[in-house]
Amino acid sequence: MADDWTPRPNPTLDLLALDLDREEGFVLSRLDGATSVRDLRALTGLPAGRVATILERLAAHGVIDGSGSGEGERADEPAIDPAAPVSTSRVESGAATGARSWRRIFEQELHPLPVDLRVERAADAQNEILRALCFDPAHRVIAALLENPRCGLEHARLVAAHHRSSRGLDALGEQAALVRDPQVERHLFRNPQTSIRLLRRIFGRSRMAKVYRLAVGHDASEVVRETARRTFRKKFTAGTAEERVKLILDCEARCLALLVGIALDAKAVALLCRRALPSMLLVRNLARWPSTPPPVLAHLLRQPHVRRNQALRTAVLRHPNATSAMKQEI
Repeated sequence: MADDWTPRPNPTLDLLALDLDREEGFVLSRLDGATSVRDLRALTGLPAGRVATILERLAAHGVIDGSGSGEGERADEPAIDPAAPVSTSRVESGAATGARSWRRIFEQELHPLPVDLRVERAADAQNEILRALCFDPAHRVIAALLENPRCGLEHARLVAAHHRSSRGLDALGEQAALVRDPQVERHLFRNPQTSIRLLRRIFGRSRMAKVYRLAVGHDASEVVRETARRTFRKKFTAGTAEERVKLILDCEARCLALLVGIALDAKAVALLCRRALPSMLLVRNLARWPSTPPPVLAHLLRQPHVRRNQALRTAVLRHPNATSAMKQEI
């Protein structure tokens, strides 16, 4: 099986009707039409042989295209053009093409219906109709859709990406098992209608390092970044000394720019002072942080690369918490 093969899920199948074990369902949930076999192994952490076996079984059942499980794609089979006109009579493979197809079905067949009737249909719809209703702008329809026993990750991802009502997205947020999916989270972070309440709920169960990455990243809206910054400060204050020190070391103290006014406790200071700090960037960022305590500054001055570098020494000694004893010793 070629490492550069990119398996694509078949959007025409009812995934809930498939007899898949836990690992097969896990692998299928990570297929987005853009992840290669090599990346899939890294993403799932499964052995190469197990991933190959799972993909072969999914391909045999038509869940994914099987073009990478054999000798490769046939030369006489034209590639799918994402920009080609979409037919509502047959949903073509590929997530983007499928989304256009399901939106077209909603606009032409479902949107003209009264909202109450669409709510009724959402409660027991399946297959293409259920996917098409994920594009409904009415939050009542989305709430009914999420109560449908056939609703799964595929539908949650469509709602997170395309629904434009904060109340509908809040209804999705009540489905904890669905919102934990990385793709659902990513779509919610990009959706401008995601409420601060829902963001706080997601960040509340996220690790401190992940919240920090969102706070400084560029793959989300400013509302998401600002909410992440506020949550990160709270998590840093409430976290253990080990968690805080690990993050400071992992990001070379870049996170301290968001932590002005927050101090380190005695245990975190002791942990930092036990570690060698060979990174020049780490030293500079600690020297710029107004709350760096004197013991940490003294520890920085004892680092060999700081003693050899006059610019680093000067940056540390200019810190407002640097004591006269440090300056006399240097």
